This record gives sequence, structure tokens and C-alpha cells, in this order.
Amino acid sequence: MNEEERMKKLREMSEREGIPLEDLADKVRLGELTLKFWKDSGEEKTPEEVLRPDLARLVREFQS
Repeated sequence: MNEEERMKKLREMSEREGIPLEDLADKVRLGELTLKFWKDSGEEKTPEEVLRPDLARLVREFQS
């Protein structure tokens, strides 16, 4: 997904969830970084395994 597509998806999610765009982007980035950390350490995890349920849902939705 290119940067333009990422921003479009974030804007749509922000409007639907009622979360300011900057806050939503920060939450998704944090979730993605956490998942990357686990993957880089050799233990690939799902969002539900390592993130709070609300954050896991946002990251999972963003990734789909």
C-alpha cells in the first residue's frame, strides 16, 4: 500500500471511528512497530496476542 492509499484508509477509519486522524495514525504506527519488533525477534505474533483489544482491532482493520 503506497502512502496515498495509507492516508486515505486512515482518513476513512478516523471519520468512522470518531478518532482524530493524528491519534489514529499514531496508534496504528505503534501497533505496526510492535508487530515488527516481534517478527524481527523471530516470534511473529498477531495483533490480538500483543496489543490491547481496541488497538488490535484498529491495526487488523488497517492491514486488511
